[in-house]
Amino acid sequence: MNLSEQDLQVLTNFSEINQNIYFNKGKTFTTLSTMKNILAEYQSETEIKEEFAIYDLKEFLNFHDLFENPNIKLNNNKIILKDKRFTSEYYTADKSVIVYPTVPITISDWDYKFCIRRKDIQDFNLARKRVKNLPDLSIQNNEGYFNFKITDKKNISSNCISFNIDDGDKPTKTNRQFIFNIRCENFDKILVDDYDAYVSPKKIMKLTNKSNNLKYWIALEPDSEFDSNNGVNSNA
Repeated sequence: MNLSEQDLQVLTNFSEINQNIYFNKGKTFTTLSTMKNILAEYQSETEIKEEFAIYDLKEFLNFHDLFENPNIKLNNNKIILKDKRFTSEYYTADKSVIVYPTVPITISDWDYKFCIRRKDIQDFNLARKRVKNLPDLSIQNNEGYFNFKITDKKNISSNCISFNIDDGDKPTKTNRQFIFNIRCENFDKILVDDYDAYVSPKKIMKLTNKSNNLKYWIALEPDSEFDSNNGVNSNA
């Protein structure tokens, strides 16, 4: 087995969500945050032939980075990495000591749909670096446009920064009133790319990557607000 560059990019992202990972047989990689408020799923072209768990994914990826496209094999409770020069033995973990998804999310009632672009996530990350100590992200209607607002909801005199979601020359308009609240520390975990975003009345947001088979499900905060309209609505 060899991990592709895209596999490694996604696994690096997964290591920010949870240091643990459990690989099931097949081509689906999943992870679940320790607080169980972020679930991510990735469909790889790499097939896992035997189930195994890793306790510290960042550490394993650091081992992997020492090699040049290593071949990966399992031998009992060890992962053998080998290239033309180097060989390493890395011990797997018992799945009883790690946090991992055990059941899929089966939500079908997505009441809102819109796009989140690479530029939106880049601007969010930049704002987070420049404006410290603002823990909350609100996605809301701002004069008829989808808008990101970074603030501290618990502080009525909080500094804040906001910007409309970038949708090229034609920003997505909406006449619906809503506030989708997310902890910034959760949205920080999203791989920078373009996504279709769906929001359920169950207060879950799903992000579907436009360029690869990567999805996230993120729990909204309990104080998120929805209007009374029903049905998926991308431009309403």
